[in-house]
Amino acid sequence: MQTMQGKAHLPHTLIQKTREIFLIIGFDEIENPLFIQEEDVSKQYGKEAPVTLDRVFYLGGLPGPDI
Repeated sequence: MQTMQGKAHLPHTLIQKTREIFLIIGFDEIENPLFIQEEDVSKQYGKEAPVTLDRVFYLGGLPGPDI
């Protein structure tokens, strides 16, 4: 059985080459977390945190009344 190898998708290749160029010329690379804790959003946005959290999907339950 003959196996065929795929090739990298063009946008992914361009992104990777651009990343490598920026690293070569001295830029630093950081990773953004995929999931952000609700407390961190509150620290960053203060009183506007509920508005921000209302417009994004985040894992976990919404705070509800203590019944």
